[in-house]
Amino acid sequence: MLSKKYGEIMQLKFGSFSVVVASSPKMAKQFLKTHGKTFASRPATAAGKYTSYNYCDMTWAPYGPHWRQARKIYLNELFSPKQLDTYEYIRVEELHALISRLYALSGKEVAVREHLARFMLTNVSRMALGDKYFRESKSDSSVKLDELREMVDEWFWLNGVFNIGDWIPWLSFLDLQGYVK
Repeated sequence: MLSKKYGEIMQLKFGSFSVVVASSPKMAKQFLKTHGKTFASRPATAAGKYTSYNYCDMTWAPYGPHWRQARKIYLNELFSPKQLDTYEYIRVEELHALISRLYALSGKEVAVREHLARFMLTNVSRMALGDKYFRESKSDSSVKLDELREMVDEWFWLNGVFNIGDWIPWLSFLDLQGYVK
């Protein structure tokens, strides 16, 4: 019924799941605005189960009271304009530290990606956790920068990987690719 009024939609079969694709801006608006609650939840995958403590974070939680409460907390406590303004001094300090490190390396070949990753990790850890989460020296008891970067990279990788068991559920117990392990 929506396809006649708003344009084309496609239904695809990914393993044992049906996937609907909107092929026009009007259809996308219908999915996101009008029927948003119907399409708000992500599928229950191994990544959501194991990287977010059984679908407990806002990213993987199914739409419902828990998801709405988490969204409200994120928007009001973490990402409100007032709260982001209170973190401005952190962003300024870390930007100065980044520029100082890059200035010290002037004239040399620099891998900017490494410096930007460090900049982002220090910003996020200071804003979310209240302090730098990794150590600068060997005497600290916190995590090394490389360890933190590896954990974050692995988390992103595991959340984006294509796991055969997610799409063909009767094969999931085999863990064919070893991602659950």
